[in-house]
Amino acid sequence: MDFINLPKILRNQKVMDVGQNLVCEKDIPMVVYKLSRPIRSSILNYNKFVSTLNLVNFENNPECIPCHCSEFDAKFCDPHHKHIITGDLSIIQHALLRDLISKGPSFREPQKVNFDDARSIILDGVDSFIKTLSGVKKIPQSSFSPWKEEIVKKIDCNLVIAKRKFKSSDPLSVLRDTKAKKALALLHNKFVFVPIDKASNNIALICKRYYAATIHKELDFANIENSSNNTYELANTSKGEIIENHVNFQEKFGLEVKKDFRHLATHYWTPKMHKQVIAERFITAGVRSSLKPLAKDVTKIFKCIFNFSRAYYRVLEFYTGLKFFWVIDNNTEFCKALDRISNRNRARGISTFDFSTLYTKIPHNKLIDCLHFFIELVFNNKDRKYLSVTSSGAHWVGSKKSSGTVYDIDDVKNALKFLIDNSYFYVGDQVFRQIIGIAMGLDPAPFFANLFLAYYEIHWIEKLKKEDYGRAKKYINNCRFIDDLSALNDDGEFERSLKEIYPEELICNKENTGITDATFLDLEVAVIDGKFDYHLYDKRDGFKFYIVRFPYACSNIPSKIFLSTIGAETLRVCKASSTFSHFVRFCSPFYKRMLKQGATFSDIKTVFRKFFRRHELVFSKFCLTCDQMVDKLQF
Repeated sequence: MDFINLPKILRNQKVMDVGQNLVCEKDIPMVVYKLSRPIRSSILNYNKFVSTLNLVNFENNPECIPCHCSEFDAKFCDPHHKHIITGDLSIIQHALLRDLISKGPSFREPQKVNFDDARSIILDGVDSFIKTLSGVKKIPQSSFSPWKEEIVKKIDCNLVIAKRKFKSSDPLSVLRDTKAKKALALLHNKFVFVPIDKASNNIALICKRYYAATIHKELDFANIENSSNNTYELANTSKGEIIENHVNFQEKFGLEVKKDFRHLATHYWTPKMHKQVIAERFITAGVRSSLKPLAKDVTKIFKCIFNFSRAYYRVLEFYTGLKFFWVIDNNTEFCKALDRISNRNRARGISTFDFSTLYTKIPHNKLIDCLHFFIELVFNNKDRKYLSVTSSGAHWVGSKKSSGTVYDIDDVKNALKFLIDNSYFYVGDQVFRQIIGIAMGLDPAPFFANLFLAYYEIHWIEKLKKEDYGRAKKYINNCRFIDDLSALNDDGEFERSLKEIYPEELICNKENTGITDATFLDLEVAVIDGKFDYHLYDKRDGFKFYIVRFPYACSNIPSKIFLSTIGAETLRVCKASSTFSHFVRFCSPFYKRMLKQGATFSDIKTVFRKFFRRHELVFSKFCLTCDQMVDKLQF
């Protein structure tokens, strides 16, 4: 597809001229790709392990799952947990398999190029497009023949050139290699392969017995039927009955649960390798869960509710001078606050905090009450009475008979309660329900967590507005990204008040020591002479193994995806750098990495110039021209 370059052909002037009065500029279709399967499903085996784990047998005899840690070098064994939990892929002896896994679970093995197949697929797409456009414009399909013929001519011309330049080859598929498959099967027999927390393109190998023991401990399986303080409980209905209930509830909204989606979520954990003592992040998720259709709709609804609430409180901020809504989507708003304070030379301090129990300790009744507050804030009986959910999102409509799945305020409340109350998952043959907290992995979970905390923050500022306006002003530079919070120049006000702001179930800890430097999101910030100096920070830099980041040119993806990654990361580094020296310091190793992963110097220069032109205002803070920046980056 890269050789043929269909997007360029569709915009060729001669093709446009032939299609005059039939296919105008706005009609030109976007070329989209269906990518081949990544290696993820072949490499990762945590779902298979959890789905076959018999917790009863394991509790009676932990040795029913063998531990093979002693068969490997002691360097792979974690000194605290006494079992293998490693991201060091040198544990894999088969060189080809090790090299493949080192490219990450999103890598797609190269395929044999077949130009005839590509030509055939393109022509099928063109015919489909003509059929659609013919129906829209009420023009016979035969009228588009000259336009199609010109496209075919250009395609065939490009194919002749490509076949002449391209050296045909049949790339080796490691996953089809007999020895590699055998080596992988042996490793799967001994270890659980699972993504690493905060480094999802890296794979950890974990001793199966330890992995099972950790799940057993998290579920408190030994006491699950006797304890009243558990986060989870054993379900008193069968898997089939639960799924049938899910299907019946969603049918009320006209949501179809297809047969291959009639499964419960699975419960697994990923290792937090960035912690001093390796910890666990437990996730309840299911790509084909029986609640997936409802979860997707509720996510779109709460995205709409979140955006409306944020807009509402920003207007309120304009009129009152107080910041009610602290939630941010990324580091952009935080960087603006840093720059605004620095421009006045008023940087005094930064404090950062982390909510350690946000997802696991929220009582469901409090969660529902807080979310009801925002639902009632957004809905009214006039122009915001019905929300229609379509593939593009949720938007307001005038009646229940509108297109899409339409929800009124009671529908949203009922869907929310059902989703929270039905946090079922399975481990082996056992079915569990999470009765406290938000299931991490549930589609709308980030919105739930954000709005839950926002409820208490809003009410705190409203209280201070009436009682002590000056104190309320100290929160004007607070920013929170889900469970990470930063307070700028607040003179310690947030730390003194946090127990008054949030409910007792939440534990919020100060992350940085002092107030002169801190890390927040992907930034490292320091107070220097009345200014905030900031640059990129990556927790993964402290990992003891190579971090897999960004795609490889040899992956079976369009070159546009690979090259766009270079531009997007360059722009991210620019936004996250207060000085050009910081920009160079982080861009140079990134470009070296991409050269190793298949880019060329020419590729990087071209992409850099392209993104500089598109985002000149962002780059202007360095007061350098594009050519000056290219020279200083020393391509």
